Amino acid sequence: MIAGKLFNGFAPEHNPYPSYGFPVETWIGLIMSIYVGVVNLGVAFVEELAFRHEMMYRFGSNKSLMILSVVISSLLFGFSHYYNFSGSLIASLSYAVAGVVLSIAYIVSKNIWVPIITHMLFNGIAVVSTVILIVFKIIGTI
Repeated sequence: MIAGKLFNGFAPEHNPYPSYGFPVETWIGLIMSIYVGVVNLGVAFVEELAFRHEMMYRFGSNKSLMILSVVISSLLFGFSHYYNFSGSLIASLSYAVAGVVLSIAYIVSKNIWVPIITHMLFNGIAVVSTVILIVFKIIGTI
């Protein structure tokens, strides 16, 4: 939360990329939010395999290469979230920091499932919050 507030200050005021969002006040918006949230759970799994496991598993025995792979994979992870902040490179650094945290979790645990589950829990917030909105919408219509 703290890093997000800091890095969001670097995001452009006007999003230069088209947005196809549906308002969450509508049923189609809620359904699309559930869909996107579930897809993000799969994305978390793939990102962890790609950014953490592939590089770090190979270089696990060499400390220097492991440190280099943490830096490179974290920067790539941050850059892959470039569009989350309307195309701000500086703002996407918060995801690079998250990449370092997930990398440390992988190194300490020696188990790829720790960062995968952590990442899925983070991305799962979108699904849980949408389910809560659906409950409120149903209660509000009764």
